[in-house]
Amino acid sequence: MRVGFWTVVKSAAELQILTRASYLMLILVPVMAGVWTTVEKLLPTGNFAAHPLPTSWVLIYFAAVFAVLGQLIYQARVPYLIQRFSESEYLDVCRNEWQKSPNNEVLAAAAGRAGLTHGDRLALRDRVGAHVFDSFYHFSDEGAKKEFHDSVKNNQSFGLGTSNETQHKNFTPTDEMTLISKIVRHSAIKDYQIYNCRNRFSSIFSLVLYFVAIILILYVGFDQTKNVLLAAHIELFK
Repeated sequence: MRVGFWTVVKSAAELQILTRASYLMLILVPVMAGVWTTVEKLLPTGNFAAHPLPTSWVLIYFAAVFAVLGQLIYQARVPYLIQRFSESEYLDVCRNEWQKSPNNEVLAAAAGRAGLTHGDRLALRDRVGAHVFDSFYHFSDEGAKKEFHDSVKNNQSFGLGTSNETQHKNFTPTDEMTLISKIVRHSAIKDYQIYNCRNRFSSIFSLVLYFVAIILILYVGFDQTKNVLLAAHIELFK
């Protein structure tokens, strides 16, 4: 199974403090660098001019560049569904849509993505009708499809789930609601995972940019913390 990274990128892209600070640093650091250079020319050599632009400013500037690039790639390439919803929110949307307009064709198609057990397929086939099931349910491969239809012909009904103890003829309204809820849930999760894997190279590239930006920020934070402690004559880092 392919792994998607958009949800991870989204968690970084939605950090408003990181995004806003990055745009601010992209403007502020070049301005400060310009001022630094001007002051350097005005003062006598060996005084202020002996000190280059602080390393922390340089690192923060590049961290801002990486974060902004990651944000731009995220905005341009992230699938709308991932950007708009979290997985739990999308699951709620799918549940609400089903409750508002239940549809056997949609249910059968959704079930094909939900990875049902043999017994659940049989129950669903009776629920939506053989014609609708055969038309809209998508098996993972032809072998699974043939095995299922052979079992139907041989009247191998195992009920809800895989246990032989629950006979298909005892399928209750409660069992039906459980099955529908299961189908909607697993189908929504599967859809969300598919979208999460789209534009995979862009998601990886954006994630790497954010990762480098955060590492640089943490390094600068550590370095400045060490300087503050040293200025206070507190030696925690040697």
